Amino acid sequence: MSDINKLKYEKTHSSRFMDQLPDVIEWLSEKGFRAQCSRYSRYKMHIDDFYKENNSLNDLESKFARLNAAVQECIEIVLIYEAFKTENSVGFNNRLKQIVNGHDFYDKTMKSDQARDFLYELTVAAYFKSLGYTIDFDRTTDVFAKRKDDVIFIECKRIKSLKALEENFRKAGKQLAESVTSGSYGLIFIDVYNCLSDKVRDYEYASVMEMNKEIKGIVGGFENENRNLIDRLLEQYSEHSLATCFTANRCLWLSDVTPQFYRAINVNVPISSSEQKDSKLMEILK
Repeated sequence: MSDINKLKYEKTHSSRFMDQLPDVIEWLSEKGFRAQCSRYSRYKMHIDDFYKENNSLNDLESKFARLNAAVQECIEIVLIYEAFKTENSVGFNNRLKQIVNGHDFYDKTMKSDQARDFLYELTVAAYFKSLGYTIDFDRTTDVFAKRKDDVIFIECKRIKSLKALEENFRKAGKQLAESVTSGSYGLIFIDVYNCLSDKVRDYEYASVMEMNKEIKGIVGGFENENRNLIDRLLEQYSEHSLATCFTANRCLWLSDVTPQFYRAINVNVPISSSEQKDSKLMEILK
């Protein structure tokens, strides 16, 4: 299934997203959220702080970490805004409210990070909308996508440790078992970046090719190290899930200080998957 594994990037400068951030804040405010005093109103401050002329070398590493995290948060909310700026369903607005009320930055010591859990759901929803699907946010499943006759139920999980992989995989599989019916299909999306962050360098990539190779290798290494467990779980839930997609979304930087928003999507199918199912999966993800 290597032909449907993909690592997408967008070569861009953060100005494209920062230029739209005031529109995003206004959009959130119009929905009744306190956007002007939310984390999204503070990210520009963190970005500007990195570029101050009087920064000491000792401060640059920590300030770059905040810069990079802020740029990524801005990119992701702008992508959601671009995809769903006219969406006003109750389910969508409830998810958006949770996102706005989150902490400024990810903290691995926090037991729960619901804001970024919902953010991940909406970025997956935006991805499927970019493929031509209509998204229904008033369903109980994380993402309900429909394109022509294809109905897709998608469960989305974020994990920050290997220990959580099996637990969240099983939870997603059980949720799909309650949702997927004859004539519909299930997918599991699991974001594994926080399990791999210590292996990923955020900057000084000589080229997109180098970046591509390194990220693919890291995500692939995670899969290989846990292959027996992954294959066992894929088989266990194969009746209701065509595949599990491991993702790693991250803002990375080339040596020319150009930020790249990467979305690594590695597709894993059950060993017992048929040619017919594989063909359907390729059709769904294109």
